[in-house]
Amino acid sequence: MSLLEPYIKKNVLVLTYDGRNLVGVLRGIDQAVNIILESCHERIYSEEGIQKFPLGVHIIRGDDVAVVGEIDKELDDKLDLPSIVADPLKPIVY
Repeated sequence: MSLLEPYIKKNVLVLTYDGRNLVGVLRGIDQAVNIILESCHERIYSEEGIQKFPLGVHIIRGDDVAVVGEIDKELDDKLDLPSIVADPLKPIVY
């Protein structure tokens, strides 16, 4: 059993090694941690606020996954993302 199986059908945020921030419903995973997200969008951080770009169904290679975490849907819906100003995430260097 994978550690991510309890998150199936739940809203998750995936940070990738190249600094992308993807949010969607976790629909599937495999032994290589390849992830399938449904209703996925990417959050782009900038000095003009957080922008959301819809991606639909999105597959993320396991090699690109840095962090996966569950999102509290009610709390996330209350956030005013366009008013949050932040620098873009930098790629992880290892």
